[in-house]
Amino acid sequence: MMQDIRDALDPIPLATPSNIHWPFLVACALAATVAAAVVLAAVWLVRRRIQRRPAASPEQRALQRLSRANLSQADKANVRAYYFELTAILAEYLDVHFDLRFAQCTSAEMLRRLRDLGVMTEECAGALREFLEESDRVKFACSIEGADAGAAGRRCRRILYLVGGQIASTRQLAQPMESR
Repeated sequence: MMQDIRDALDPIPLATPSNIHWPFLVACALAATVAAAVVLAAVWLVRRRIQRRPAASPEQRALQRLSRANLSQADKANVRAYYFELTAILAEYLDVHFDLRFAQCTSAEMLRRLRDLGVMTEECAGALREFLEESDRVKFACSIEGADAGAAGRRCRRILYLVGGQIASTRQLAQPMESR
């Protein structure tokens, strides 16, 4: 019985070996993976460095806003708008430090609240009072004659420096001697 079984087909020849160099392909794939990892790590480091940049201080933000509200705005048609912007910058700066909603106060209320806090020197209080009085005259009077927008911007900057200096010195005095 065994003799009756015969293969009817001839053997199939094996495929010819290909010219693909597998070690070379594996090396290329590894190199591409390493390159992609390096690029991703660089992107991650750059994004992390950008995110780590400290936020601008209230003083820096106020001074930047003051610089953007430059005097080119302060032509005759926009002097009132310029004074409104200056007082808004000052009120927002004070709100950041004292959280008393100065933006919703009149000039007299703002001065009274700051005086009640006892955080301002006489020089700063006088400069702020003069600035707010001038601002109120320009913002609410019929005429804006005599308004010096350039000087107002400089006075606003000076007040920011005076208040910021007073706040910084108060914080310094409040710290215990060991931490200095």
